[in-house]
Amino acid sequence: MPSEYNDDEGYRNEYGTSIAVRITTNKEFLGFDIKKELEKFIICSPIPIVYEEVVIGGNHREMIYEPWANDEIISIEPAFVNKVEETFSIRFKKGIDINIENINITQKSLNTNLKGQLIFVAVDADYKNLGSLVNIGSISF
Repeated sequence: MPSEYNDDEGYRNEYGTSIAVRITTNKEFLGFDIKKELEKFIICSPIPIVYEEVVIGGNHREMIYEPWANDEIISIEPAFVNKVEETFSIRFKKGIDINIENINITQKSLNTNLKGQLIFVAVDADYKNLGSLVNIGSISF
């Protein structure tokens, strides 16, 4: 383990917090991957976590302050819209649009402790029903 009494080069030459983890080799099992475990549990840490010179968990500043998406409207292809209409016996008034909006919580928050970004996704598909989905003789389902 690193310590000030050890000759390990680089110990505490830089400011910050260092965490040393001792893994008992007699308790190890085949396939243990510490990097995979770190990536599984660390998301958007405000303190950079570095494992083998790679930052784990993403960029905190980017996750909190930068928009995740641009606002846009995506129109679904007419061929797909036609298949949906035929399958469900409906008629769309203007097709199907997917609306994507970025909401900057950090910028609009009334509390400085509430920060982050949010993506709002909505389907805009106003339609009218043309009849039942299944029609067997005079029985409709």
